[in-house]
Amino acid sequence: AFEGLDQDVQEILVKTSILSDISVTLAEGLTNSPKAGEVLRSLYLVRHFIERRDEPELWYRYHPLFRDFLLERLAARYSVDEVRNLRRQAAIRLAEVGQYEESIVQLRQAEDWTAMAGQIIALAPAVLGQGRLATVDEWIAAIPQPVLVETPWLRFWHACSRLFTDPDDAQKMFELVFEQFVARKDQAGALLAWTNVLRCILFQWRGLPRLDSWIERFGLLHPEGTPYPNSELEAQVAEALAGALVWRKPGNPETKNWLDKAISLTDRLTGSGAGHAIFLTESYLVWVGNLAEARNGQARLLERASTAGAAP
Repeated sequence: AFEGLDQDVQEILVKTSILSDISVTLAEGLTNSPKAGEVLRSLYLVRHFIERRDEPELWYRYHPLFRDFLLERLAARYSVDEVRNLRRQAAIRLAEVGQYEESIVQLRQAEDWTAMAGQIIALAPAVLGQGRLATVDEWIAAIPQPVLVETPWLRFWHACSRLFTDPDDAQKMFELVFEQFVARKDQAGALLAWTNVLRCILFQWRGLPRLDSWIERFGLLHPEGTPYPNSELEAQVAEALAGALVWRKPGNPETKNWLDKAISLTDRLTGSGAGHAIFLTESYLVWVGNLAEARNGQARLLERASTAGAAP
């Protein structure tokens, strides 16, 4: 029976129960016990409510019912603050071994919202790039509103997670965080929010005149000759502005200039942005009657789409 185990063994079991998957390194670090690995191994050898994965490092997992029992013992033995501190320690150690999403789970249960926000901001670009919009949305929805409204980058990634599922709501969120970035003189944030306001309007394909005021704001936001924070952001701005100009000012000479710039910067874009820049140029060329060049654009688009690892 559990109560008949040595106290140090009981402590190892109840403390490691906060982890869904347990490596020897994590168990030893979390419990400050060099015997934690041997305790897990012993349980596995007698098949005592535990399973093991033989990877480069051994990982253990408690049976769900056994884990629930251990979590009950944990709550009975330690205060709420002690359990929260234990989860914070687990989050740090999980992040150290690359288990970032599990780290977020621990921070959420510890209600360490500031640390959780920082972890989400670091992870969001990669997770969204995998198409896991709902995951980022769920993470950020768990953050209390007072923390969320004071963390503009968190609000930005929240809006990104809604871009394709609710572009109208995402647009409103981008507009709010745009003003917040401007007030904080965060040029990179302001430019990214601005590009995504344009994308939301274009994606909805209604109310295109709303683009006009945002096109006009660009000159004040980024005066000519001002350097960009990084080359990928410059490419994103060019792609978004070219898209807005194609549908609002196709006869303006600046439209062709921005399309050319967007095409020249396509290699700096990730995801579907590069292909979109080619598509915009093709649409513009059809509009001005240059069908030969439009066909060349179509060929480039097909070539890019056929490349291994191309975005959908």
